[in-house]
Formats: sequence, structure tokens, C-alpha cells
Amino acid sequence: MTSPSLSPETKLILDKRTKDLGFATEITGKNYAENWAVGLTDGEGCFHLSKNKNGNDFQRSAHFSIRLRADDIGALSLVRDIMGCGKIKFSKPSIASSPGTNPSFTFSICDQKELLERIVPFFDKYSLRTKKLRDYKVWKKGLEITNSIMSRPRIGRGRAAGYFPKWKESDQKEFDALVEDLKLGRKYYPPNWNLIKENINSVSEIDKESFGHWLSGFTDGEGCFCIGHRIDDGSWVVTNLFQIGLRFDDVEILEKIKSYLNCGKIRYRKEQKIGNPSCTFSVINTKDLSDKVIPFFSSYKLR
Repeated sequence: MTSPSLSPETKLILDKRTKDLGFATEITGKNYAENWAVGLTDGEGCFHLSKNKNGNDFQRSAHFSIRLRADDIGALSLVRDIMGCGKIKFSKPSIASSPGTNPSFTFSICDQKELLERIVPFFDKYSLRTKKLRDYKVWKKGLEITNSIMSRPRIGRGRAAGYFPKWKESDQKEFDALVEDLKLGRKYYPPNWNLIKENINSVSEIDKESFGHWLSGFTDGEGCFCIGHRIDDGSWVVTNLFQIGLRFDDVEILEKIKSYLNCGKIRYRKEQKIGNPSCTFSVINTKDLSDKVIPFFSSYKLR
């Protein structure tokens, strides 16, 4: 799966890492893998509806993808095994346009039939937990339109005969409206903080196991483990830190993570000169890290 454009040294590292982690055998039974994959999707997944110019017309379609740094290819291989479809493609960044950007792999599914028959049933059964659930619902409507059109008579001339699905004007307007709705939903809107506080609930006893595996996948996508240092009474003190940073309109899921782990604090940055307001869940207390965070990730392994 690694690309020929990678250096031999990098290929060896990726091959060894993928082989040593043994993804497919470590996370089986009781839907553990599925909940992990949902967590990773909540963190790094993308549900996309596209409208691209094709000659005098537009080509409309739905896509699903997860993009990770190149040395996380093993996680994408596991996702592909769980979904039972899709391709993994290597992306080498342009030094001129993206200086400092790391090479990456993208797991993607573009086949409209596979999306409808595999991805939709998967996420209908194993629900997303962040605001990405809204993206999925809008995306699903667009996918249903493209699949309904695939069964219609096709048009085209020459080599393209029988290639292009026949879109009605009403279908085009409905799909294009969903494209704009998906874009609009991804913009930042200040959340109703009072409403969020009222709706924060602890994870139920029934949900704790699935939430744990979801959190493992979400941390694979959004989490950060850091070692830092600070000056305390004239001496350097080394500190360990676990944190997850999100946009402020995702604060509700951080509140649930805090409740689930029963430790940590959430810091809010509602005013920023650059970018959207943000919130960060962090655990810095040494006892909480050793008694709660480390045992959690020993049981719910990162991939």
C-alpha cells in the first residue's frame, strides 16, 4: 500500500509499524472495531457532496474519506477492513504550496453503490457523536439522490454514450441545495451555552463500553499526549499532559469526555484574533493521569 515515491527508509518504518501493531486481531468482538472507527470518523472523517464542471454540464456525486499522516496508514488499513470497501491513496504535499506539511494517506470511497450499501448501513447502526452527525444526515440525502438517478436511462454521444445519468432539473436543484447546506453547516456558529449545560448527561452504564472504544478512535484523530516543562520556585518541573482541542461549538462532546473519564478541565477561548473560538479538554494532574487516563488507554488501546 505504500507509495514508490516514499524513501526506502520511510517504507521500512511504515511496513514494520503496520505489521507490529496487528490491527485486525487486536480489536475484535462486541463491535469494538466499529465503535473505534466511528470515533476516528468523528475526529478526521469527511462526508462530501461534489458538483464539478464536466463540459457543458455538472457531475454530481457523494464521497466519504478519512485522511491521516502517512505513518498512520495502519489505522486506515483497519478502517478499510471494517468497512469492507474503499481505497487508500498516498498524497505527497507540494513543498511550494504547502511547506512543512507531512505526507499523508487518504482512505476514500467514491462508488455510489458501495456508499449506499455499506457506509450508510454502518453509520445508521453505529451513530456518530459529534456535530459531524449533521453532516452525515445531509450527505445521506445527497447520496440517495445520486443512487436513485443511477437506475435511470443514461445519455451521451460517441464514447460517452450511456455514461451520464439523466438528471432532472428538480434533482439538480435539490442536490445543489444540499451541497450548500453541507457547507453552511460547517461554518462556526456560537453555541447556546445554557442549552448545552442543560443537555450534558453522563454516559449511561449501557453505553460505557462502546463510548470507551469510540473515545479511543476519537483520540487517535484529535488527541495529544505532551511532555512539557515549567519553572516552579526557580526550578524546572517536567509535566505530562493529555488533551483534546476542538472548536467551541463542539464543547458538548468534551463535556461528555470529561464526565466519562471523571477528571480534567475544559478551557475556553471564546475570543481569538485568528481562527474560531476553541475549547480544550486537558488532564495535567499526575494522579489523574496515572490512576485514570493511563488505565483507560491500557484497556481501550490506541491504534
